[in-house]
This record gives sequence, C-alpha cells and structure tokens, in this order.
Amino acid sequence: MAIKMICSDIDGTLLQYGRKKLEGEIFDQIRALHDRGILFCPASGRQYTSLRLLFAPVADCCVFLCENGGVLFKDEHCIAENPMPRALAEEIAHDLWDRSDGQGEVMLSGQNCAYLMERGLGMLDRIQFIGNRYKVISDPSEIPEEIVKVSVYLHEGVEKYADRFVPRWQQANCAVAGPYWIDTTTANKGVGVESLCRVLGFAHDEVMAFGDNYNDVAMLDLVGTPYIMDGAAAPLRARYPQACLLADAKIMDGGELEADMCYQAGANITTVMGLANPGTLEGALRSARRCGGRLLADMLNVTDLTAQAAHLHDMGVDLICVHNATDVLDMQRTV
Repeated sequence: MAIKMICSDIDGTLLQYGRKKLEGEIFDQIRALHDRGILFCPASGRQYTSLRLLFAPVADCCVFLCENGGVLFKDEHCIAENPMPRALAEEIAHDLWDRSDGQGEVMLSGQNCAYLMERGLGMLDRIQFIGNRYKVISDPSEIPEEIVKVSVYLHEGVEKYADRFVPRWQQANCAVAGPYWIDTTTANKGVGVESLCRVLGFAHDEVMAFGDNYNDVAMLDLVGTPYIMDGAAAPLRARYPQACLLADAKIMDGGELEADMCYQAGANITTVMGLANPGTLEGALRSARRCGGRLLADMLNVTDLTAQAAHLHDMGVDLICVHNATDVLDMQRTV
C-alpha cells in the first residue's frame, strides 16, 4: 500500500538535542514529498507555535501533531483536540511539583500556550529556546482553557524520577519524553495519528513513522511502517525485535553484484549513491526486486536534490536519504 503520510518525532530524531534549526535539505525533501501527494507530519511534544516556526519554509506542506497528540493543526487551524480531564490534569501537576524534591518545574499545555510553574532551574530558558508561547503561573487553577498535557522538567535528568512518576500516572500515559522531560496526557502520539487518519481519510498502513523515545511507542505501534532510531533506549529497541538491517554499501559501481552480496548477507535495505550511473542504479534495483529487499539512494553531493529525487523515484528507488557530509559540517563549524 502506498505511503500517504510520514510522521516523525522531532527532538532526538529529526533534530538532535541542542540544535535549534533543521537542515535546509530536509525542507527540499518535504516539498518533494508534497508534490507526490505525501504529507509530512512533525509529531512532537512541542506546541504548535514552536513547530510552525521550525517548519516555517514548508508549513503549507505539513500537518502538525502537537503536544504528543493533544492538539492537531492543518492550514493554520486546529482540526482536533484531545484535552485531559481538568481535575486529573491539576492533580498530576501538583504531584509532579510536590514530589520532585524541589528539582522539578511543571509545564501545563493549552491549545497553543504553555503555562509554567517554574523554580528558575532552566525550564524557562528551554521554552524560550524552542520558541513556545508561554505564561508563568503559580497554580494550575489560573489556566483559562482546557489542558492537553502536563509535563515535568527535571534539570538533573529523568533517571532518578522515572520510577517515581511513570507507574503512578499510567492512566495519563506517563512516559519519558527526553533526557529532562516526563510527559502526561490522556492522548498520545498514537491517538493523534489515529485522529489524523480519520480526518484525512488515510488507512494506518498508509502511514510511516519515525521515533526514538517512549512517548513515540503508541505511534510506532499504530502505523504500517514504523522505524525506531538506532540511538533509542535498549528496551525500546528490544520492543521492535524485527529490526530493519541496512547495509550502507554506498554502491557506485557493480550495482547488481554488490547489492546481491548485501541482500544475501541479510540486509533488508542496501544503499546506492544517487550520483551512480544509470546502469549501476538499474542493476541495484534488479537485485533489490529479486531478493525482496529495498534500495535507498544516498544523495551525498547531488546538486539538484529535487530533480534527482524525482528521477530516482520514477525509476523505482524505494527510499531517498539526504546526506550532509560529516567532514564538510566539521569544516563549517571551525570556520
């Protein structure tokens, strides 16, 4: 079944922790996907304002899953909302505040505003860094709208507190959401993707998703084509034992022979260079089809990404990888 929507977690998956901006090549690929009728969906615990800013160049090509599925936006409009029961949200907020040993700061999320109970431990800096709209409060009762998510920011890291909060608040899908965050919401990314599929008329099998953390599990379990990042926690990698093995052969010549060797060694996906000559590409494709594998084109040093991606797609290449050379990035950082 053809893919109609690609959902990706942001922090730790598409955007490495500590980075503020996405690489421009990602936008080129989102536009290319859109031209082929495939929606891109940033799926994040961030609010809409932050995600809209991050994806501003291609916002019209995206549908946004915000607040871990609590709020969904398309074309600047909220198309679905999954709020928490008010009493439950306030109870969780007080518990996270009171039982974090003075080391936790609490964020309660509305449709497009973060309400912060802060102690000066770094949460406010983080919220400003990612571009959230926010208001500082002293008590959840001050919030004038429905609450879709309650989170605790732990500046020392989540390790000491995960066992304290995650089992206690399973009724609110409590999960570790990053090195410093634990989230609760009666929605989750799976609920969010389910809502999007219903509104947009997509089947679950027509959705691909990428994630790296515990708050991605419901989404990964729902979609037809899930991918877990290699850097994910060991229990998450164990949850998906049928790992997809990629042989990063970067084939530039001898396409059919080299691809055969990769697939016969157990690879599910083999890489060929997007710059390879047509005979090499066609040979690698023949091998992929005969062996039941998939072929990924590595676009390193391709000058016209959009045109070449379209050509490779028309040839039948299964996956396109936008690749920034590490050596080039290292040189740019030292300039």
